[in-house]
Amino acid sequence: MTVLGGGSTRHLNPRTVYDQLLDHDALTRDQICELTGLTRVAASASVNLLVERGLALPVRESPAGRTGTGGPAARRYALTPTAGYVVAADIRHGNVTVAAADLTGRLAAKIRLPFDEPDDAASMLHNAVTSCLELADAGLDRLRRVVLGSPGVIDPRTGDFAFAYQLP
Repeated sequence: MTVLGGGSTRHLNPRTVYDQLLDHDALTRDQICELTGLTRVAASASVNLLVERGLALPVRESPAGRTGTGGPAARRYALTPTAGYVVAADIRHGNVTVAAADLTGRLAAKIRLPFDEPDDAASMLHNAVTSCLELADAGLDRLRRVVLGSPGVIDPRTGDFAFAYQLP
């Protein structure tokens, strides 16, 4: 699933705003304009799109640290960390370590499970990923990417995993 992006340039502005929100804790629309070079209209449209998709949310703290509305220009926006998760699995002989991080890169959960020559490695890995997401208080519907790592050799012609002496 593509969170942001695609083939057209209309996705560049929200992606640019998303990247700035990723680099900063929270930003006002004016700060977004300053950092990105977008017009107020383009910055507002991009922020609104991110909010509609659940990727960003308004936060109540003002730039001076006071709470209050202060109007639309003073409202700050931040990424919604729990809008999506990425999972990494390190598969070794005897165990698999699975870690889940939210959209801001914060480690949300990590587990290590035995990997003792399972009959169905795919099911075992699926269970490890879902268990880790449960610990992160997230479901498969919020999973955006899975990255697998394991020692071994990749066949350069096919890109397939060809040999791993440490794995069953």
